[in-house]
Amino acid sequence: MSTYMKDRSRKKCKPILLSCGTGQSIEFQASGAADEPVIPTPSSAVVGQVSIDTSGIYKPTIEIEFSSIVNLVASFDDARGALNFRLFRACENEDPIIVNTWTYEVLEIEDLNVITLSNSFSFVFCERLKKPGCCSYFVEASVGDLINIQTLSVENVQIAAIAQ
Repeated sequence: MSTYMKDRSRKKCKPILLSCGTGQSIEFQASGAADEPVIPTPSSAVVGQVSIDTSGIYKPTIEIEFSSIVNLVASFDDARGALNFRLFRACENEDPIIVNTWTYEVLEIEDLNVITLSNSFSFVFCERLKKPGCCSYFVEASVGDLINIQTLSVENVQIAAIAQ
């Protein structure tokens, strides 16, 4: 047996945990005068959540994988809009805290009558926890000012947590 195989066989393999979460669709509808910034009501919603129990893992590292499809329907020139995706973490009996934020922007779509855009939006987030336990992660999407946009939606949401 080679030296490499002997050394490798002595190392312990760390367990890997995978947890698949749930996602939901949300549509933000703008209403109001053209060319005026509009913030729809509601202006935010939870679009995905996942929980993972890392009990028994020393200083666990967590990776969150999020993916979605963002759809936009706009009319008139100079359409603009933004979605903010905020990732929250709540472990054991702690209050949720924001661990990171990502922005999806559509800026100045010009020369159009009616346009429909459909793009994927995803992110990967990784962190090391100080102690093991059960943690929940959730993603909240919030919309900023919409200008000349009829609807902005988030669909086909997938979220998963991997721990080691």
